[in-house]
Amino acid sequence: MSASPRATAGQLVITAATRPINLGLAGVGVAAGLALLVTGMGAVPGIALLALSLVTWVGLTAWDTLFNPRLREEVIARAAASSPPKEETTAEVPLGDGTPPELRRAYEQVQRASQQIRQAMDGTGDLLQDHLVETWGHCTQLVDQAGKIAQRGNRLYAYLRSVNPNAVRQEIQDLQNRARRTRDEGAAAAYREAAQARQQQVEAWQQIEGLYERVKAEMVALQSRLDEVHARVIRLDASDLDGAVQAGQTMSSQLKSLNEEVTVLERAVAATLKEVSP
Repeated sequence: MSASPRATAGQLVITAATRPINLGLAGVGVAAGLALLVTGMGAVPGIALLALSLVTWVGLTAWDTLFNPRLREEVIARAAASSPPKEETTAEVPLGDGTPPELRRAYEQVQRASQQIRQAMDGTGDLLQDHLVETWGHCTQLVDQAGKIAQRGNRLYAYLRSVNPNAVRQEIQDLQNRARRTRDEGAAAAYREAAQARQQQVEAWQQIEGLYERVKAEMVALQSRLDEVHARVIRLDASDLDGAVQAGQTMSSQLKSLNEEVTVLERAVAATLKEVSP
């Protein structure tokens, strides 16, 4: 995959507009119209010939741009040859040995879905691949984001395992009982303060538990969306270029939105981890 669709479209229009046959046919009319004007043989016919030549040139350019597949393929081939090679593989994010199996398995499934998309895109041919550059870019970003939230999910999981919320709740109850039994106001206040701190710890644990569930759910959503993109790429039809372009734009828009959603989650997880870090 090489140049962007927008750049290639511009090159296609320029190539069609400057084709010798298009310029030659329009040029004959321009020459005849100018001759009529210069010789004074008829201003109105001369202007009409000039206008007709312009319309002819525009029409020929539009025809080649929209309905000349050979010209389109030539432009795409030139653009691919002149463009620097792009990295077309996704980099694996190391998760660490302590990663829970569910997160590791989800990340591997996201990677597998991305590889299937890459293989499907490679089978579409140069004509369609040129219109899937942006879609593939969003796919690689999603795989990278999946690795990052899996890493952060690993840290959430480690924190959840380090705290026993039931034991902390029991400790809160014990501290509250001590506060009620003691006759010393200073000691009672200290017990109540300790109980309140433990209660905040339980609330933080519950918040992190919910965030960890969101990470797992987001990983599943990423895989599902990439599987959907894979199916759409397979269904692309080179004979329906307009439909393929529209499908590529739709996929790019959806993947971009999902990228933004995952970024928000990653920032939320990072902020939470920062709060609970010692």
